[in-house]
Amino acid sequence: MRTHSLAWMCALFALVIFTNTAAYDATISIQTTDLPYEGQTTLDINGDINTTYTLIYDNWLEGPDTILMTDPLYQLPVTITIPNQTSSGNYTRTVFLTNDTTTQEKTILITITQGTIDNDHDGHTLPADCNDNDPAINPGRTEIYFNGKDDDCNPLTEDDYNFFIELSNNNPSIGDPMLLTIHALNQSNVLIEICEQGTGFVPCYYPISMPNQTYPSTLRLFYTNQTGTYTVTATMNYQGNTRTKEVAYAVKNSISLTVEGDTSVDINQPIFLAAYAAGGIPPYTYTWTIPEKGQFLTPTINITYASAGERIGWLRIRDKEANEVNTTVNLVIKKLYAVTVTVGDNTTLTAIPDTKITVEDTERTSDSNGQAQFSMSSGTYTFSTIKDGYELQNTRYRIDEDTSFTIKLIKKDTAPPTVTIQYPTNNTALNSPYALTFSVQDQNPVTCELYLSKASEALAKKNTTGTSSSPTFIQTLSLPPGPYKTQVTCTDNKKNKGQSGIVFFTIGTAPPPDQTTGPISPDSTTPETTSEIPAERQNLLQALYDGIDRKAQFGFQEQEAANLINYEKTINDALKTIERVNRDLNDLRYRKDLTDKQKEERTQEYFNSIDRLYTTIPISLKVNANKKFVMYPTESDISAFAESYYDKPSKNFIDYVSSLQKKMTTATTVIQLTIEYVDGTKKEATIISKDITISNLSRDERIIEYIPSDLAQETEIHFITPAVKTKEGTYEVSVEEEHTKTVYLLDKIITPEKAQTQSAILINKKISPATDMPTGRVVYSLKDTITTKNLLIILITILAAFYFLHSTEQFDRIGHLLNKKSKAKTYILVLLNDIKEQLNAGNTTTALHVLNDVKDAYSTLSSDLQAELHPDIRKTSELIDVAVLKERMTACETYLSEQEWDLAIEEYHNMKSLFDILPDQDKQEAFQSIVTLHNRLQQGLNK
Repeated sequence: MRTHSLAWMCALFALVIFTNTAAYDATISIQTTDLPYEGQTTLDINGDINTTYTLIYDNWLEGPDTILMTDPLYQLPVTITIPNQTSSGNYTRTVFLTNDTTTQEKTILITITQGTIDNDHDGHTLPADCNDNDPAINPGRTEIYFNGKDDDCNPLTEDDYNFFIELSNNNPSIGDPMLLTIHALNQSNVLIEICEQGTGFVPCYYPISMPNQTYPSTLRLFYTNQTGTYTVTATMNYQGNTRTKEVAYAVKNSISLTVEGDTSVDINQPIFLAAYAAGGIPPYTYTWTIPEKGQFLTPTINITYASAGERIGWLRIRDKEANEVNTTVNLVIKKLYAVTVTVGDNTTLTAIPDTKITVEDTERTSDSNGQAQFSMSSGTYTFSTIKDGYELQNTRYRIDEDTSFTIKLIKKDTAPPTVTIQYPTNNTALNSPYALTFSVQDQNPVTCELYLSKASEALAKKNTTGTSSSPTFIQTLSLPPGPYKTQVTCTDNKKNKGQSGIVFFTIGTAPPPDQTTGPISPDSTTPETTSEIPAERQNLLQALYDGIDRKAQFGFQEQEAANLINYEKTINDALKTIERVNRDLNDLRYRKDLTDKQKEERTQEYFNSIDRLYTTIPISLKVNANKKFVMYPTESDISAFAESYYDKPSKNFIDYVSSLQKKMTTATTVIQLTIEYVDGTKKEATIISKDITISNLSRDERIIEYIPSDLAQETEIHFITPAVKTKEGTYEVSVEEEHTKTVYLLDKIITPEKAQTQSAILINKKISPATDMPTGRVVYSLKDTITTKNLLIILITILAAFYFLHSTEQFDRIGHLLNKKSKAKTYILVLLNDIKEQLNAGNTTTALHVLNDVKDAYSTLSSDLQAELHPDIRKTSELIDVAVLKERMTACETYLSEQEWDLAIEEYHNMKSLFDILPDQDKQEAFQSIVTLHNRLQQGLNK
């Protein structure tokens, strides 16, 4: 039997340390799991320690074995060696603990669960060791490529290295650079070659050699100057082993070609065509091939044809590298026909000279014989004929040959209907019901309105009578006893209005009041007044009625302006004022509580209130200019507003107000107009109308209309929509819904540029201007409420940051990130992300402002950081260009709908400037829309 030296040393150590200790009942434990061959296990004997002991044990053999211990030690370790030949299974071992008087026996169960043989003695056994006969092959080795062995016993790490190449873009446009990334073994030699695809001999570019490089490595390839399909071949040589990989790419033709000009013209009319090219590699060469005219090598051509017919031309554009694009040009030369138009009176058939005849953009005046000559191509045209005293006549006529025709004009009807109340007669007594009878004389159909009231009250509309073949109308009316008055007003289909006199009568036997009739014009929506208003003020009523009638004749822009300033409502309110004054004057006659002098004073007050209407009620207007645009407050606008509106606002508060503006979109209309009042005076004014949309509106938010102090002090400001003046130049608008409208009038003409300084600014009334709010961007956007999920994310982030910052190594990394360069780079990346958010929200102007901040920060960077950030900045700038282009297109489409041709042309040229600098993909997406706008613009101008 052998003893292990470690066991004896431990026993001796325990003997020296622990003495004079009683010992008896010891606890025996052996712990083993998955014992390998030639491994070891430890036998621990727990108990008191005697001064002497005897330990006897044998080698580990199959079958029972006895370990004898005399005077056991406390936690005495016993090491047992397991020979290779021992198989897995359960084993029992007996331990005897003996002192001077007693021996105690304990039995222990030991289980060996696995055992394999390590033949190559490399410390790895089967099956993990895929080759147990080669110590150079085991899971702990590093794979050596190209040696034909699985060095690391891992089939995923192939002996043949996964050498490959990849392109950043497999379908670039002409002239676009590409990135080629090479994945190869470090210190290998790689050769790159680019060849055109094809059969037989194909041209190849100069090869690129990359000896002893570290990979992956990226190259910038510029071999995209010509359209075609190419193959990139990469050959890797590593220690005499060669591998080859290929990747293909196709260069697409990015040259865009547009031809502008009218290709459908009359004989001998000049044809001016202009070609525009973009993309490819400038400069371009132009080749026009035009039938009967030959070839032209200029971007523009100007030709004429003396004979009618269709011609098909051809245009080719080539760039510097011989990439080309072709298109056909269809020319239509229209034959002209002689057209004679004669204008005559519809009744007398006599010729009408000096009549304007307009067809499309051509205008003629008829001669003394009522004739005008035109030269026109085939088609259907509208001939508009205008002559003072006659109705406007629009005649459609088809032209297919030399022809002549007559347009008959109808004289304007300016005579009002003659209206007479036949029954009852003035100052008669009637019984109810009675038959009101009146007659109308007019050459056109009429619509009549009956007004009826008690004699002391204002006339009120009773009913409306339609047209009738008979000139006599009868209305059966039932009324209670008392004095009454009535009047009938009739309007023909030419809007000529006539009226009867006012007839006073009495229902019953009471004598009627002594009244006379008078020509007072009632309005279709306003009760009639009585004859209490003096005759010299009757012209006020007529002027107000004319003002309402005039609104129906307004053009589109005048109608829009009238609706914005409540034009018709203002006149109707004035008519109600007159009605109220008339009633008060009538009541004043019967007042017994007033002296004659007091009645005179009251009467003068009533007349003064009427006189004020002469200078305050508009009865006509004319629009001089109209412009619409989308506007966002600038940083300077917000700073100026905050400093004038609040008392010492903090910088953080101003930043907060600026961030609020992202929720709001403002579409502004500026209308310059001349307003005419009842007394004939005219005033220049400007209407400012703003359609405001707010996303995620909270009840604490308000809109402040901020008008710079210089403008606020030099003109009167009249809000049409409700607003409360808070300070000089600031008006608070209550916002109840996410879409609201503000309209106000300035008593002077201002330019649209000046109007852009008047900003609608969103504020939150609950936020204090002195609040020291955090700056910068937050990681989590908690729009309305903090959900449990968001709160949990925030807490985890805080805890992670706390742990992160308390790690010395990570703290050093943060210190590195916060150096000057890293802060500038991070700041730019945050701004670029902010720009994308602004563009997604439709805030293009704000995105442009943020881009200026990016450019300022970019200029302070080192050249290496500039090179790193330049692609991101360029891409973001392109996104802004696309957004601005879309806004220009929307504005152009709006102006086309409103037939604002000059403004539409201006926006179209702005669109073209932006289009030229866009990437090819964006050009392709926008091209067709721009062509559509161009065609609509051309059609509008032709009209």
